[in-house]
Parts: sequence; structure tokens; C-alpha cells
Amino acid sequence: MRFVTGIVLVLAAVGGCTSTPIKPVDPGNRFTSRPPVDLKSIDPPTRFNAAAAAPLEVSTNADEVLLHGTTAVVPIHGSKPTVSSGEEIRLIDTRTNKVREVIKPTYPQPRIGTVIALPTLTSVQGRPTVLAPFLGEAPGQGTTPGRPLVEVVSIDPENGKTDWRTEIPIEGWTGTGRSSGVEVSFAGVADGVGVDRIVDPSLSARRGDTYALDLSSRKVRWSMRGFEARAVAAGMVTGQQSGTGQTPKVQVRGIDAQTGSWLWSITKGGGRLVPLVTGACHGVVYGRTANGPVVLDGRTGTDRETQPGVAPSVVNSSMAIGPWPGGGLGSSSYPVIG
Repeated sequence: MRFVTGIVLVLAAVGGCTSTPIKPVDPGNRFTSRPPVDLKSIDPPTRFNAAAAAPLEVSTNADEVLLHGTTAVVPIHGSKPTVSSGEEIRLIDTRTNKVREVIKPTYPQPRIGTVIALPTLTSVQGRPTVLAPFLGEAPGQGTTPGRPLVEVVSIDPENGKTDWRTEIPIEGWTGTGRSSGVEVSFAGVADGVGVDRIVDPSLSARRGDTYALDLSSRKVRWSMRGFEARAVAAGMVTGQQSGTGQTPKVQVRGIDAQTGSWLWSITKGGGRLVPLVTGACHGVVYGRTANGPVVLDGRTGTDRETQPGVAPSVVNSSMAIGPWPGGGLGSSSYPVIG
């Protein structure tokens, strides 16, 4: 793999993937199962049933949830005030809102403040696979200090079972120091190698490390301290060195994935409201403005649907994941209706 240093900006993806107000669910409530909802198959979907929304988790943003068929892979952030347990992954049947499996890490998280673990959905040897990285600390004994590590868990989203677990030894990221928040996640997977990153986004002391894990041998191929991987594609890892500053702000634009040429743009002062882009699927772009959710045509940038019901982050032909009805916190599933 080649390394490219620099900030990567994703503008808008052109390619692949209500009527009754609902009061947000009290975060203290436990969600119960429901009768299976009827599902349609529409590609790409542009309308979603907000009245049939099923809340998934208050501590999890919609863009952190994965969707495999009708199974939602939901990271639970135990370091958030609303959750008492540690980080874990829940597989939820979105048709019934029933929890299928709960996957927990082997070790407690290090004492460094808020830790967020985000899974990724990929394919390993032709099989759909969820890779969940947990930042943990093996306990010390006697005069031997605790050992920081990233535990990677491979999960089969078809049956919810754990295929394997492996540990990546890391340096730092432990002790009694406090942080505003540390995220461990995968920048991407390519050619059987998962590129895992650990990032502390504190503006005063931003830092990031990267580890490349061979998913067959489960050995670390290479690691780079001070390098924050952002994306993996075509055998290339792109990212930034720690401390390159904040990402510059951009307007919303569409680019052709084959040629890289600009297709359209919506700029401030241009006569249209600039939407906040939340997701994209097969030629449509989802977002929201002061007028509410909107769906744009990915080739032209024109409004394709002005009443989609929700601005989703994750979409397939039958289900979408968006924020809680009535607010931007948490995540919910929304059946496709058009």
C-alpha cells in the first residue's frame, strides 16, 4: 500500500450506497420488540415512513450505524451518561426492533475519558463481515503495568456470531490522563487488510495512530504513529499527519466518480438553501435544510423529493437509518415507502 499525506474531503457521493409528529423516546426507556413491519424494495429510495420509525439508541448517531439487509449494527457508547455499561455492539432486527446479539469487548476501556468504538461493514473472503475495534487495557499484575491494545472482533451479520477476536498491541493511549474523546475505527479495508485508526480530536493536542491488520493472519503488517488514516481505496491509504489543523469548510458539490469533473454545486447566496448532506445511495443525495429533509438528484443537484420524511445517513432498498423523530439525537430505523 502507498501512503498519501494530506486532508481528504468527501463532498458528495453520486454512486452506490410523514405525517404524524412523534415525540422522542425517553432515553431511560428500554425499547421493546414490535410486530414485523411490511417492507418494500425500491432502488434508490426517496421516501421513508417516519410514522413507523423505531428508535435504536440515544447514545449512537445515525451515521455511526451500519445496515446489512434488515439488520442494524449499532455501536453502544458506554462512556456516554445515558448508558451504564461499556462499549458494545448490538445487532438489531429493524423489522421487529428486537436485539439479536450483543457483542462485548474482553477488556475494560483505558482510563482516558470518553472512548468511542465504531465498527465497519466489509467483505472478507467473499463473506459479509462486521469488524468491531475496541480500545482496551489488559489489567496489570504486581509490578507489571496494564497493557493498552485494540481488540478487533469479526462478526457475521447473517447470524450475529463472533468469528474471531485478535489483539493489536499499541503504544500510549492509557493511564490516568483525561481526554475530550478518543475514537477507534477503521478507515477502510482493501485487499484483505483492515486499516485501523485511533484518534484524539482535541484541538489542543490532536493525535492519531494507524495500524494495518492482515485479516487472514490477523497480524499487524505495519503501523504509523502520528498518522491519521482517513480512507482506503485502490491499494492506497490517505490521511493526515497529527496537528495539520482543522478541515476547511466547503460548499455542497457533486463530482463525477469516473472523471473527477464537477457536475453541480449549491453555494451560499446562489438562490438556493445549502443542504447539510447526510448520506447518498445509487445516484441520489440525502440532506436537510431549514425547510426540512430533501433528496437531490446526484447528477444534476436538483430537488428530487421535497418530503422524504427523514434525512437518512445509511440507506438500502428497504430500510434507512436516520435521527430520532423530532430531534437530531440518537438513531432510528425508517422503512422505505417510495
